Amino acid sequence: MFKIFRTSTPLSVMALLLVTLITKLYWLAHPAAAIALDHQKIWIAMLGIIQFFIGNSPLAMTFFAIANLAGQAVYLNRLTTENDLYHTRNYLPAICFILFTGLLPEWNYLSASLISNWFILAAIGGMLQIQNNPNVRKGIFNIGLFISCAGLLSLPALIFFPLLFVSLSISRAFKADEWLLGALGFLTPLYFLAAGIFLFGDLQSLPTWLPSRLQLISDLPRDSTKPYVVLGFILILLVIGIIYLNRYTEHKLIQVKKRWSMLITGFFLALIPLFFSGLGSMAISVFALIFLSAIVANIWLERKNKWLGRILFYLFLAVLIFAQWIQVP
Repeated sequence: MFKIFRTSTPLSVMALLLVTLITKLYWLAHPAAAIALDHQKIWIAMLGIIQFFIGNSPLAMTFFAIANLAGQAVYLNRLTTENDLYHTRNYLPAICFILFTGLLPEWNYLSASLISNWFILAAIGGMLQIQNNPNVRKGIFNIGLFISCAGLLSLPALIFFPLLFVSLSISRAFKADEWLLGALGFLTPLYFLAAGIFLFGDLQSLPTWLPSRLQLISDLPRDSTKPYVVLGFILILLVIGIIYLNRYTEHKLIQVKKRWSMLITGFFLALIPLFFSGLGSMAISVFALIFLSAIVANIWLERKNKWLGRILFYLFLAVLIFAQWIQVP
C-alpha cells in the first residue's frame, strides 16, 4: 500500500483521505469533548468560538479535530517536498502522520496542542527556508511570532523557541540583529497579551495563566499495557528511520543535511515537556509527531530490499488495530 504514497499524484491525495477516514473510524465511533485545561485561557476562548459555529457535541469536536489532522498531514508533506528532504516527491510523511495519530486517543481529540501544531508547522517551514529566503529578516521575525502564538495556546510549544537559534546557527553566519529580530517576534504576542491584561483584566490573575502544578513525572501509568506497546513500537520505527535517514543523506547536499539536523533537534526538544506533569498529558506529544513522521518516512523510500518495509507496514497496521479495537487490562 505504501507504493501509492511513494509518488506524488492526485491518487496519493485520495488514498490519504481514504486512509484517514478508515483509521479514524474508531475515534469517530467513540468521540470525546475537546480537551481544555484551566490555564489555557486563550484556547478556552477560541473553543467557545469553534463551538458557536460547529456545535458542542463530542462527534462534531472529534470530526473537526480529525479534519485538522488531515490538513496538517498535507501541510507537513508540502514542507518536506518544497525543501527536497527526500530524493523523490512522495506522500510518505503525510501517511505516517495520519497513522501515528491513530495510535493514542489524545492525538485524535480536539486540544490546544493540536491547533498549536499549525503554528509549529509554519515555524518549521520558515526554519527550513532560512538559508534560501530572500526576505530572511521578515522570515526570522515570523518564526518567533509563530512559536509565541503556539505557546499562548499550549504552553509546552514554547520549547521550540531555542530551535529558532539552532536553525540560525547551522544555516547562517552569526548576526546579532537577526537573533534579536527572532526574539522580538517571539516577544510581540506576549507583549500584547500583557498589555491587554493590564488594560482590561486583572494583573492578579496572571498566575492562573500557568499550570497549577509542574513537577517531574516519577511514575508511568500502570492501568493499561497499550501505551507501552505503542511507545515501544514508535521507538523501533524511530531507530530504523534514523538508520535509513543516515544512509540516504550520505550523498545529499550539505544544505539538506542541515535541515535534517534541525528536524532531529526539534524532535528531541518536543520530548522534553513529556517529562513534566500538569502540561496537558499525552496531547502535547502531538508536536513530536511532526518530526517523527518526517524521519520514519525514510523507511519506505527503500526500492531494492523492500521486505523490511513490508513487515513494518503490516506490523504498523497490527499495532493500530490493537491500540484502537483490542481491549486489554
